[in-house]
Amino acid sequence: MEPLTESLLEFGAMGMFAAFLVWQYLNMQKRFDSLIDRFQEQIEKLRIDQKSEIDDIRDRYDKVITTYNEERLQVRSDLSDQMSQVASQMGTIANNMQTLPFDNIQIQIEALALNQRNAQLILERISEYMKSMEEERKLKAMVARKLAKKDE
Repeated sequence: MEPLTESLLEFGAMGMFAAFLVWQYLNMQKRFDSLIDRFQEQIEKLRIDQKSEIDDIRDRYDKVITTYNEERLQVRSDLSDQMSQVASQMGTIANNMQTLPFDNIQIQIEALALNQRNAQLILERISEYMKSMEEERKLKAMVARKLAKKDE
């Protein structure tokens, strides 16, 4: 027999119990090492999944922002076109007013009032749109701060 085994057998049951404790300690250490390795793998997988989810959220956010920017540019373009048309119509009306005789001045005044009302409505729409754009900018800033805090 080996000298270690002989020494343990000389101590009887205490020696055998000591050998058992050493064997148990070594096996438990292997088990704990395996458990820690699996736990670290799970944590790494969760980290990768979280990063993927964050990237997906950022992609969706970028798409939404791009859509809003395109819509905003389209609305601005449409408003600009409408304002140009109104200005052209006002020029035409002004030219027509010069050719009208003075006895038709009441018609001219009503036409001017109508054009003024249309211009006022357009300006109110522009004002409402600018307010909504400002609210949208504030919301975007809040989302950006939230994402920045979340990334930290």
